[in-house]
Amino acid sequence: MRYKRLKQIFLVLCVSCNTSYTYAGNEAFESIKIVAEQLNSANAQYLLARMYELGKGTQKNTPQALIWYTTSAEQGYSKAQQKLGTIALEGSLGQKKNKKRAIFWFKKAAKQNDAESQYRLGMLMYQNKQYSANNYRKALDWCVKAVASNHMGAQAMLGDMYLTGRGIQASTENAVIWYELAANQGHTSSAFNLARLYESGRGTKKNMGRAVQWYKRAADLNHTKAQLKLAELYQAGKAVPQNNMEAIKWFKKVAKKNNVGAQYQLAILLLKQNKSKTTTQAISWLRKVASNTRTRKYSKNRTKAQHELASRYQNGNGLKKSMTDAIYWHEKAAKKNNIDSQFQLSKIYLGHSLDVRNEKKGIHWLKESAKNNNPSAQYELGMRYYKGKEITKDAKQAYFWLRKASDEKNVKATYQLGYMQTKGIGSPKNVEEGLRLISYAANESFVDAQFKLAQIYEQGVIVETDLEKAKIWYTVAAKNGNVFAQKRLNVQF
Repeated sequence: MRYKRLKQIFLVLCVSCNTSYTYAGNEAFESIKIVAEQLNSANAQYLLARMYELGKGTQKNTPQALIWYTTSAEQGYSKAQQKLGTIALEGSLGQKKNKKRAIFWFKKAAKQNDAESQYRLGMLMYQNKQYSANNYRKALDWCVKAVASNHMGAQAMLGDMYLTGRGIQASTENAVIWYELAANQGHTSSAFNLARLYESGRGTKKNMGRAVQWYKRAADLNHTKAQLKLAELYQAGKAVPQNNMEAIKWFKKVAKKNNVGAQYQLAILLLKQNKSKTTTQAISWLRKVASNTRTRKYSKNRTKAQHELASRYQNGNGLKKSMTDAIYWHEKAAKKNNIDSQFQLSKIYLGHSLDVRNEKKGIHWLKESAKNNNPSAQYELGMRYYKGKEITKDAKQAYFWLRKASDEKNVKATYQLGYMQTKGIGSPKNVEEGLRLISYAANESFVDAQFKLAQIYEQGVIVETDLEKAKIWYTVAAKNGNVFAQKRLNVQF
């Protein structure tokens, strides 16, 4: 009998020393149950609760787990008290969340120097939505107690408090110290916070090398923001050698977590490789981003993906050419104010294909794109008003939109604006300003402006004749492929 009781106690010790419950078979369960019931051992009662919870050595039985956790906790066993606090805080094991109950049990365990409970109490006080200096003081007290037991979560919390100045005098230098202690124990967010401090030079000397080391540490611990940061650093070649393959590796890890921004960037990098396999993968990611309607945070990336898909259907690049699919995706992006898709829709609807031609829709999307400050659309709209093409001719509207495009450095618009000013079309005549704008466009290598400038100097209508300047600009225009300039050189010069 004595031997059997010793064996049961030995099994209890074996299980309690093995957190993965490898030895928790049926025999161990029965022995622990006997010790828990007959010897009233709080440790055995806690182990019995765990086995019921995990289904080790017996079937899962949540009600029995709760009963034995409570029995153990009421005997003062700190692990059971901490467990009941966690259940109440998280609402696990089918229980409703109960903050007051959580604090009740955490306090009991914390008074027995249970570091996890001390930390949990500190966090509850620190994260209290109702600001209170007293709450922060209590948070600091519990945090310091947990730190004394080298609790990494408490070390991280102390780093947060020093960084924000809540409950303690702000000190980024001390924040660095505590974050590093926590990070060296494998605390993920501390590694990330430490990386950001090294990158910015707050609380320590700026050191991008150290920042990258800690970003890598956090990324290896599956910290999403750190993984995204590493991907961006490798993509840009900032603080690390530019490496698209490394960028792809880290973007892919974040993309698999349904991060739309990472999915889009991954698609773009895969497209840049210009290989059949990676293009197929990229298009798959683009579809995923383009079709995602669950999050508004990355809506710009979603519309960019829709535009990219539309363009590839439109041009048959990596996808079978399909104007129907191109219009479908362009319209989705256009409705979210993607100016490039709006402009492309205008070109499709105002194009030569009778199957899809629709002047009303074409002008609508052209105006939308122009209103959203697309210089190419502004120029196109201005020229259509100037010529009266698919729209009522209106010199003032032409001048208005060409001026907007010119202000955005659209050289063709600047040239046209200059020409109109020399003629007084759409605005009061101003030869000097018109000539300045034409000259600007010519110097920006716009060949039509170069040819026009040569004509102006040859004809001597709005300026004095200057055949030398005329020859110079005809020569420049001819070298840039203007056949009329070449003919004029052959005839006159």
